[in-house]
Amino acid sequence: MVGALVVVRVDDTTIYKIHVTMLKTLSSVIGDILTIPDGKEKNDPTREGTLRFPLWLPGTNASEFEDFLRWLYRAAWEGFGDNLEERHRIFTHLLKLADMWQIKAARVYAIDSLEALPLAASRRLQLSGQFTIVSWVEPAVKHILERKLSALTLEDLAALGLCVYSTLVKAQELIEIETRRTALVPPQMPNDPSWQCQKQSSCLAAWPKIWFEKNRQTAPSSREAHPPQRRQDRSTEYPEFHFE
Repeated sequence: MVGALVVVRVDDTTIYKIHVTMLKTLSSVIGDILTIPDGKEKNDPTREGTLRFPLWLPGTNASEFEDFLRWLYRAAWEGFGDNLEERHRIFTHLLKLADMWQIKAARVYAIDSLEALPLAASRRLQLSGQFTIVSWVEPAVKHILERKLSALTLEDLAALGLCVYSTLVKAQELIEIETRRTALVPPQMPNDPSWQCQKQSSCLAAWPKIWFEKNRQTAPSSREAHPPQRRQDRSTEYPEFHFE
């Protein structure tokens, strides 16, 4: 049962007639906002929740509230086709109001829907900070640090903000220092008979596997186990062994 209709206002010019019981069922926060004070008869022209005296919904606007109503009344989400920008807008609006009004079902739906979109890592990191999406932080940071920060666009920088960008710069500097340190220190040969080579070709074949095994936990990826300027001819990086 959807319950009685009340009139709400989200800005100076836009009003909506909605089923207040549906909203109260979803969220006690918005339920408190939409609670009509007792003491006035239902047909009283000065009663709140009418066309003349609509209830005020703070913290939102017409565009955000209409996108929220699409979810509330289960509008045809498939009608958006491949318009990714529109989907991004709708689900972001839904996430904002779900957070503000503490509507768990709407929050889960919005996050799952946004996660399915091809959003830039910088945008995901921005949304994760804005709406506390903890599971998005690590993948977004890793994706950004896999490339040079100079490759970030102005849109990326605007999404990240100065504080986050500064932190990423420091992190990339530390990764670069650790990567070079790791690559320049040769690993110890293990006491494993399978690694005991008797000729130069066997040593050359064994060396990369030992090296990358050492670097697996310390280097961000195997491509960084050697500094870029030393990857042109890896055979020259291995020590020469001479056997009688």
